[in-house]
Amino acid sequence: MSYVPSHIGQVLMNPSALAVCTPSNDTSSAVGADVQFNAASDFFGSLASALSFSSGVITLPSGYFYFIEGSTQTYATTLDSSTYCEYQWHNGAGYIGSHGRVVQQRNPDLQLTGRDEKAFILVDATSGAVSVSLRITSVSQVDATGLNSTTVQYVYAGMGRATVWRLDP
Repeated sequence: MSYVPSHIGQVLMNPSALAVCTPSNDTSSAVGADVQFNAASDFFGSLASALSFSSGVITLPSGYFYFIEGSTQTYATTLDSSTYCEYQWHNGAGYIGSHGRVVQQRNPDLQLTGRDEKAFILVDATSGAVSVSLRITSVSQVDATGLNSTTVQYVYAGMGRATVWRLDP
């Protein structure tokens, strides 16, 4: 999904606010670990100050629907068709939404499985606050301290982020 200010009246989903959440650097990529989101900045509207963070968990205030997309950057020392990191949103009780997958390889055409780079969810928080985290579900040949790593070539990495779109009910 893209936000183009000149097309705001033509989109199917007209968000009232958009915030970008940033994670801590150099955190664990072990299966079951949460991406450590810890801060947010407003892209438009006012949402960042209403979000709260605790050990990577993002708490969304009540009264709205939210569309959230998230990804992480990983560090690997081996580049081949078996190097990847997969993640999915978790609500404390189970996994929700779609899987995201980051792959580090030279020939994507050799990849046997495919997924979007981002994990997506639509959250109904109209009747109460909802907490979610982006959890690592599978890794292969990714350094154990590789999430949003500042090792070696990090200046070329996009680093991880979550984009939170607030939608009025």
